[in-house]
Formats: sequence, C-alpha cells, structure tokens
Amino acid sequence: MKRNKQLKSCNHVIRICKDCWENRLNHLRLDPPLRIAKFFYKKDIDDVAIIQRLIYLVYFKMLKEKWILLFEERFQARPGGPVLKSVFDVLNENYERLEEFFNGVEDVNNKTILQYLENTAKRYFELGNVCIYKNTQDNAWKNARKQIEDENFAKPIEKDDIIPSVQWESNKERRATII
Repeated sequence: MKRNKQLKSCNHVIRICKDCWENRLNHLRLDPPLRIAKFFYKKDIDDVAIIQRLIYLVYFKMLKEKWILLFEERFQARPGGPVLKSVFDVLNENYERLEEFFNGVEDVNNKTILQYLENTAKRYFELGNVCIYKNTQDNAWKNARKQIEDENFAKPIEKDDIIPSVQWESNKERRATII
C-alpha cells in the first residue's frame, strides 16, 4: 500500500518537473533547420551524417544551457544517430550539388545561435568524427532505438525523452565541477 502512494507521488513529481521544463523553454522556431546544415557545410563539412550529428549536438547544447528549442521538428532515431528527416531527405537528394543547393538557403543570423554553432564546430573538429558519433548516441536516442524491431527503421525521438537527457547531462556536469 505504501509503495503505491510513493509511485503516485513520484509520477506527480515527474509531471510537475515536465510542466516546469515546458514553461521554461524558449521556442525559436528556426525554420528550416537547413540553415544550420548550411553553416556546417560552409565550414567544409560535406558529410551529410556529420552535419546531422552536429545539428543534434547544437540543438542539445542550446536546450541544456539556454533552454532554447531551436525548431519543432523531432529528430528520428536512425541506426547511425539522430537525424532530422527534412534535412536528411533534402541533403541526400541534392548531394551532388550541395554548393548550388545551399546558395538558396538563408544564413543563420541570430548571434546566440551563431556563437553555439562556432563553438560546436571548433570543439568537434578538434575531437573528430568518432567523438561526434558517440556524443549523439545519448539516452534519448537509445530509448527510441530500444523500441524498434527492425534495425533499419527510424523512430521519432520524443521531446519527453530529450528533456530528461538534458537534465541528466546538466546534473552530471554540475557533479563533475563539485568533485
């Protein structure tokens, strides 16, 4: 009997935390996310998979540090990591002519976003592709992949899974600085 009360209380706390999180989010609605892809392409990254991973890392970092939700589109948990379907489809369709394609895409002009893009580019260029790959396969991606029967399919990564991952990462960093 006592255990049921604890579970009910725990679910209530989780729901309250989620509501607090939702209320703190700043929705930028930077559409289309292709603007971010263009930024990385202009940094001489023509590997579509790396561009996707860097977009996820910027999205995650801005959410964690500034409570900024860059765009509403949900990432898909694909075998190689999180992917934005809109970016994936367009970049693959135009792979042979990315330079020409990106000429028609607007640049990112928000100073805060540009700062995060520059910092992400610098950090991960130094660390390399393997580090980028590992850092995008976080708990939100793993949770979405657990529910997939066929490894080749993708499933949306729910914002409800990203929020606890962001909170976990924030708390992990705080603990690391205390120790």
